[in-house]
This record gives sequence, structure tokens and C-alpha cells, in this order.
Amino acid sequence: MEEAARYVVRQDVEHSVLLSPTGEVVDTRIGDAGTVSLGGTPQERQNAVAVHNHRRGRGFSPEDVGAAMASDLRELQAVGTVNGRRVTYRMQRPAGGWPTNDRQQAMQYYAEAQGGAVGRYAHMTPEQVAAHQPHEAHYAMELLAARFRLGYSRTVE
Repeated sequence: MEEAARYVVRQDVEHSVLLSPTGEVVDTRIGDAGTVSLGGTPQERQNAVAVHNHRRGRGFSPEDVGAAMASDLRELQAVGTVNGRRVTYRMQRPAGGWPTNDRQQAMQYYAEAQGGAVGRYAHMTPEQVAAHQPHEAHYAMELLAARFRLGYSRTVE
């Protein structure tokens, strides 16, 4: 996984690497400035680990959350850089399985969590909000992880 993360974080557009449950590369994809597909077949994605980059170091998008749940991934990682430091976001399937395999429902759960995260910015000026936006997705994921007992972490190196 570390090798996949080192590869995708250096790319100028979004890239993804799909790893089998044993860590073998199943598929790699090249996207554009803001999106990339996970690749692989539905069977290959089940129980797999997907590693992709977010060039600006932001956390998971609603589409990422929906794709992880709908594909029954074991883990999804997003890597990027913020202020020259590598940031890795990890979301892991709960022991009892994802709360839904419906992509739209998963995205709705995340949107609700984002609403709670955005509430943290109500007292800030626009400049302060802009400085904190890379953290918005992280706060939303913390809320989502607590609600559904997802494994979730953010590391900054």
C-alpha cells in the first residue's frame, strides 16, 4: 500500500491503484484534475484496498464514500499534500459491513455529516473558512465514522 501511495501522491491528475486483499496490484487508472475511477470488476473491488490521490490534500468526497460502500471495499485511501506535507486519509469497512451498499444513500449520509462539519465554520470570516477548508472533509468523516463505527484516520507526515 505504501508504494501505491507514494506513486499516486506525485501525480498531477488523479490516479488510483486497486490492490487485491493480498496486496497485489489489480488495476491502475488515470483520471483528470478532479476525478478517477476505482477500476477493476465488481468482484475485484470487493474486499480490495483502493488508493488514490487528491492533489490539494482534501479528504474524501461524497463520491469516494459512495464508491467505497457500493464496491464493498475493505479500505479506501486518499493521499495528497497540504503545505508540502503528505496527508493520508484512510476509511475502513466496519466489522459488520458497510451501513449501506447503495451509493446514493452513502452519499446522503456523508452530506449530512458535511452539514455538521460546516456548522463549525459559522463563526469564522471568509478568510478563516478558506484556510480551514482542507479540514472540512476530515471533520465530516469523523462524524460519519462515529455514526457508523467506520475505521477512519488522517495522518500528516
